[in-house]
Amino acid sequence: MGDNTAETTGEIAAAKRWYVALTPLISGQQATKESGTEIKVKDIPDYCHDLARLERLIEERRSGLDAFDFISRLYWGPDGTRLWRDEEFHSNLLAWLLNPKENHGAHDYFVKGFLARTGAPEAMLSADWSQATVLREWENLVDGEWGYLDILVLNENQDRLLAIENKIFSEEHSCQLTRYRKALEDRYSKFDKHLVFLTPQGIPARRERERKSWRPASYAVVLEIVRQLVDRQALEICEDANAFLAQYATTLRRNIVPDTSTQQVARKIYLANRKLFESILNNRPNYGAELQDILKEAIAQHPSLVLKGEERDYLGFVPAEWKDVSAQKTSTASGYPLLHFGCSFTGDNAYINFGLEPGNEPSIRQQIANAINGSEETFNEASRGLNNGWTRFHITEKILVEADYDSWDEVGTRERIKEWFSHFVQNDVRRIAEFIANNVPEYK
Repeated sequence: MGDNTAETTGEIAAAKRWYVALTPLISGQQATKESGTEIKVKDIPDYCHDLARLERLIEERRSGLDAFDFISRLYWGPDGTRLWRDEEFHSNLLAWLLNPKENHGAHDYFVKGFLARTGAPEAMLSADWSQATVLREWENLVDGEWGYLDILVLNENQDRLLAIENKIFSEEHSCQLTRYRKALEDRYSKFDKHLVFLTPQGIPARRERERKSWRPASYAVVLEIVRQLVDRQALEICEDANAFLAQYATTLRRNIVPDTSTQQVARKIYLANRKLFESILNNRPNYGAELQDILKEAIAQHPSLVLKGEERDYLGFVPAEWKDVSAQKTSTASGYPLLHFGCSFTGDNAYINFGLEPGNEPSIRQQIANAINGSEETFNEASRGLNNGWTRFHITEKILVEADYDSWDEVGTRERIKEWFSHFVQNDVRRIAEFIANNVPEYK
C-alpha cells in the first residue's frame, strides 16, 4: 500500500505508530522503531492504515463539533435522544431540500440530483421540476388501512412524481410499500412515477413484486448531493444554508452512511484481520474487574469505612460508626444494610451512589427520606422521593476518565483512582454521615 492510502500526513504518522505497536504482537520481534530502522509507508500493512483512519474518525467524533448532536444534547441532555437517530428529522430535512421553492437557494438541484443518482428514466431527468410541490406524510387508504408515505414530490405541470419511503433505524412493515404503490397508481394513474426506498445501506424491498417498482437507494446518495451543494459556488445558496448543509453532511458521514461510519470501518478492519484482533482482545484488560479490586483495596485502607456486601458488579460500604446501628439491620436486602454507599460497576467503569434499601421498618425508612428530602446541599438527588425498593439520594460521576484507559498499567493511574476515592470519603462520605447523625435519631 502506497502513500495515497492515507489521506493526510497525520494519518501516515498514525499508521506508523500502529505498525510499531502491533509488530511485536504479531512477530514476537522488536518493534521497528526500537531497532532504529526507518519505517517506509509502502512496508506498512493495510490494517495499520485502516486503523489510522478509524482513529481519525473516532477522534473527530469525540472532539469535532457536530451541530445536530450538540443541539440534541442541549435539548434532551447528554443521555437523551440524538437528532440523527430520528427518522422524522431526516424526512423533514429531505423534504426541505427536495422543494425547489424553499429558501435554501438550491432551486431544483437536489431533486434532479436525487433522481439522477437513483436511476430515474430520462423523461424524469429532462423535466422541469422548478414548480414541483412536496408533501410530507402523504395520507392514503388502501384495503381499509391508512398509510402515510414519507415524502411525495409532485410535478403536476408535467404529470410526474417522485415518491420516497425513508427508513433510518426501522424496517419496512405491514406491506406498506405495496399499499403506497397501489395508492399512487390509483390517485395519480396518468403520472410517470419514480419510487425510491431510502435506507442507510440501500437495502431492497422485501417483496419481489415491490423490488420491481421501488428503487433501493442508500444515504450515500444524499451525502454526495449535499456535499456537492456545499461545494458549488454557482448556486444561490446563502452562507447560513451552506454552513447548515455542511453540518448535515458531517452528521450523515459520522452516523448514517455505512462506508464512512466508525462502526462500519471498525467492522471492516476486524473481519479482514480477525485472528490478529481476537488475539489482542483476548489480552484486553478487564477494566471493570480490576477497578473493583482497586476500590476494594481503597476501602480496606480507610479505617473510617467498613465493607458491607460484595458482588460481581457491586461493593457496599458504610462509615465505621454505623456498623452497630440497629436501624441498619432492618434492611430486607440480602447482605446489605439499610443505608449504605455502593460502588456500581457498569462495563468498563463505575460510579458510587448512596441510598436506602427496602426494609421491614417503614417508619424508619420514611423518617430518613423525610430528613433527606430537599437537602440538595448534601445530596444531589435529595428530592427523588421514597419508593419500596432501593432509593438513591446521591450519585457521583463515573470514576474513570478517558486518559485512564490509555495509561491503565501505569502506577500513577492506580494512585489517581485511590486519590479520587480518598477525596470522595473526605468530602461526600463525611458530609453525608454527619447529616444523617444530626437528622436521624437512630444514627446519633
